[in-house]
Amino acid sequence: MALVDFTRENGATRLIPGSHQWELERTPEESEGVYAEMPAGSAVIYLGSTIHGGGANSTQDQWRRGMHLSYVLGWLRTEENHYLATPPEIARSLPRQAQQLLGYAAHDALAMGGGYLGALDLRDPADMLADGSL
Repeated sequence: MALVDFTRENGATRLIPGSHQWELERTPEESEGVYAEMPAGSAVIYLGSTIHGGGANSTQDQWRRGMHLSYVLGWLRTEENHYLATPPEIARSLPRQAQQLLGYAAHDALAMGGGYLGALDLRDPADMLADGSL
């Protein structure tokens, strides 16, 4: 999400549309890239498997400020390890849903033939926060 106007000059996010469907060996051509130029308050939505990155800021006095929001499936790990950044003594004071979103939860996919990930001593960390054992 753009917190200021995103322009090519101040480093707007650069994307390669359709690259999420490419073979791994394919390399993009310079001409295939587009800039997500947009006014403050706008957003660009793309799959994480799309080739993307911040553009170069060629201005002398403008910062490109934005916010990155993403959804991560329960069986994947986030870019930032939120449950290490938010220690148990702080996490314990948060609502259970916030604890789970931070990673203090086990992902139970046993009924779907998957696994049980994120447990500690075979217990759900959110339950351990609640009973004080974590």
